[in-house]
Amino acid sequence: MKLRIRGNSVRLRLTRSEVEEFGITGKIEETVDFGPGKRKLVYALEAYPGERVFGDYEENSIRVFVPAEQARLWVISDSVGVESGGEGLQILIEKDFACLNERPGENEDDSFPNPKGASG
Repeated sequence: MKLRIRGNSVRLRLTRSEVEEFGITGKIEETVDFGPGKRKLVYALEAYPGERVFGDYEENSIRVFVPAEQARLWVISDSVGVESGGEGLQILIEKDFACLNERPGENEDDSFPNPKGASG
C-alpha cells in the first residue's frame, strides 16, 4: 500500500493482492520503521459499519476508515477509487495501476492493468 500526504489530503493506493486481502479481512496495514530506537509510523485502511470515509491520527498511526458496504462494492467492481466528501481532510483510496512508462527498479506485477495502455 502506498501512502501520499500532501497538504490536507491523504491518498492510499492498493495493489491487486492488497485489495483482495482488504476484501477478505476488512483491514490492511503497513509500517514505516525509522530504525533502531526510533518510532514507527503505522498506516492502515479499515472497513467499519459506518456511513462516511474519514481519517484519524493517534499514537504514530494514520488510520483511514471506509464504510464496509462501500468497501465491499469497491473491491468487487471496476471502480477505481473511494473518496471522502465535504470539507476538512480529503481522502482518496485507489487501486494502484501499472505505469504507462516503465520505471527501472519498479516491480508492477501486482498492479492493476492500466486502462489507458497494455501495461500490467
